[in-house]
Amino acid sequence: MEYQKINAGLPVVQMDRLITGSELPLVMTDSLTSTATLVENVARQHPDEFYFLGGQPRISPTRDRLAGFQLGLERAGVTCKPEWIINGNYHPSSGYEMFAQLCAQLGRPPKALFTAACGLLEGVLRYLNQHQLMESDLHLCSFDDHYLFDGLTLKIDTVAQDCRALAQHSFDMVSRLIDEQPLAQNSLYLPGSIHWRHPGSKALLGQP
Repeated sequence: MEYQKINAGLPVVQMDRLITGSELPLVMTDSLTSTATLVENVARQHPDEFYFLGGQPRISPTRDRLAGFQLGLERAGVTCKPEWIINGNYHPSSGYEMFAQLCAQLGRPPKALFTAACGLLEGVLRYLNQHQLMESDLHLCSFDDHYLFDGLTLKIDTVAQDCRALAQHSFDMVSRLIDEQPLAQNSLYLPGSIHWRHPGSKALLGQP
């Protein structure tokens, strides 16, 4: 593996992505747990229709967030239909195209949608804005957060990553490896935090 060759002469730390079969040090967000918690809440509100837009299935962020999505549905007592899972790549244009095709297929926006990354969400929002659908009844939720979401009329539930902590722990790991010091732990998973914005989600949680 190319990364193993590099690691022979230069310390390598995996950040936000797990290379399959690799034992290299790792720092990433525990996306499965936070995604499952978010999705369970939304699925209880929309048990009959809840779509997933993801990136490339072969990479760990897609696999982990899809696993969290499916676990959240299971906890809500909702059976995941195969057609609810749609994958492309993580470019905004892919999010736009997947969402456009879904709306064309349904004849309307879906009742609930989870996007696996902010780039995909950007594409979805662009489509909604271009087609004057920002006031639709779509319950939108996503992995990744942005402070601008607080100002949108469309209230989006999101999982936020602690980017500062991801960077700091990665830097600390690399620094110790450069100094040839042992790591306290080879793999570090940081919790994600959920930003509840949709009134239905907040009501279900008893929040004002």
